[in-house]
Amino acid sequence: MPRGRVFAAPVAAREQGAPALSLVPLKDEAAGRRSAAPSARTRVLLFLGLLGIYAANGREIGAPDTSPNILLPIAILRGDGPVLNRFEATLRGDGGEPPYFVEAHGDLLLSRYPILPALLAVPVTWPQLMLLDRTHPDWMQNPAVASPSMRVMAKSAAALVAALVGMLLYGLLLELGLGEVAVTATLATALGSELWMVASQSPWQHGSAALFLVLSLLLVVPARGSRTRLVGAGLAAAAAVCARSTNAAFAVPLAIWALFALGRRALWLLVPAAAVGALLLTSNVLLFGNVLGGLGAIESLGHAHHGLHGSLTDEPLTSLAGTLFSPNRGLFVFSPWALLALAALPATAPRLAGFAPLRAMLLGLLPFTLVISGYGVWWAGESFGPRYGTEAMPLFGVLLAFALVWARTRSPATRAVFHVAIAFSIALQAIGALCYPSDWNKVPGSVDLHHDRLWDWRDTEIRRCLEEGPWVPASYLAVWRRLTR
Repeated sequence: MPRGRVFAAPVAAREQGAPALSLVPLKDEAAGRRSAAPSARTRVLLFLGLLGIYAANGREIGAPDTSPNILLPIAILRGDGPVLNRFEATLRGDGGEPPYFVEAHGDLLLSRYPILPALLAVPVTWPQLMLLDRTHPDWMQNPAVASPSMRVMAKSAAALVAALVGMLLYGLLLELGLGEVAVTATLATALGSELWMVASQSPWQHGSAALFLVLSLLLVVPARGSRTRLVGAGLAAAAAVCARSTNAAFAVPLAIWALFALGRRALWLLVPAAAVGALLLTSNVLLFGNVLGGLGAIESLGHAHHGLHGSLTDEPLTSLAGTLFSPNRGLFVFSPWALLALAALPATAPRLAGFAPLRAMLLGLLPFTLVISGYGVWWAGESFGPRYGTEAMPLFGVLLAFALVWARTRSPATRAVFHVAIAFSIALQAIGALCYPSDWNKVPGSVDLHHDRLWDWRDTEIRRCLEEGPWVPASYLAVWRRLTR
């Protein structure tokens, strides 16, 4: 036997369960251990860099339906659990009736939206809340302080979750052997998609869903994963569905793959996921009277305020085209690199075929797109860009990484097209982070009632944002005034 090498059993034996030895020279193993340190540093730098960029605009960009997940972490840390009665006066307002996103369950006020984003925000909110309680003990009694303070805490938590998505995506790309393009693909996904303008800016459900989708893949992609990894992958996939039910489009293909590929070992993934699903459905029925929970209650209210008669679109082809190509909501308009990644699939498919669980989850992109485009309010109300597609962007990011590797073997023009598309996408998201909201959603008429405006290429939200200019937080203005005295 040559010195310095330890030879492996055949691959077939490894697949049958025989212990595998390394085919890599021992000196290469040592080099691999040394390379882990730069990789860890890169992960930390990516996380900190993304967190700084996500927080740089200094304000929370949300909508009324993010309100429960702004308030819930405070209620939980105050010992109220998932009950919003502490904020009853604010929620009911002058009319006495709670808003559509709150359910009066007996004497209790409960959020109709999934609670998972609020639970993820609790660890981040806790130190901020302690500091605020110490420096401003009566801050909750002062609306001028309470509202902006809670929004800042929510923004911090959302930004941290989105930065974690970027860090985990980078780790996933390394696991897939895409280290040469991992940083580029991660930055393109994290800054050139709604992960910036939606997931990191307000406690929507999308950031939590993206986090758990990436985590489930990271746990299950390595061949012959341990039972612990399978359990974690099942729980993560179930959590993604708990965050947003549309993510069943990804969880179901993953479960089918496990069932056929893992044999009895699939139970380590499927049983925990099924247990979480059963718990969710039971709580939905007990609290809200239907399996969809609070979301079912919201849908039962109707969509007259969106100019619709029902929950499903009457024009499926138009809605699908709008989901992908609307100048104000289209996925491929705001993130054209995603279209290029799909276009490269014929070339990248052979390499993708080596990762069966990844391939299974990627197949979910088709039903996921059909589901969100089949929804009547496919444009997601008043928001920036294709909000409903946010949690799927890391999957497009994986496709982009494979496409970038392929592009390196092509002409300089091919590589340039990818880089221009990435730069354009990041520029659009930066405009949103600095300037959104503009008055485009409301003027000259509400986009929820005048749906033709979604197709207006001359008066777009991006153009209106540029015309109206950036928002400057009051705290930034105060610092500027002190510096220029």
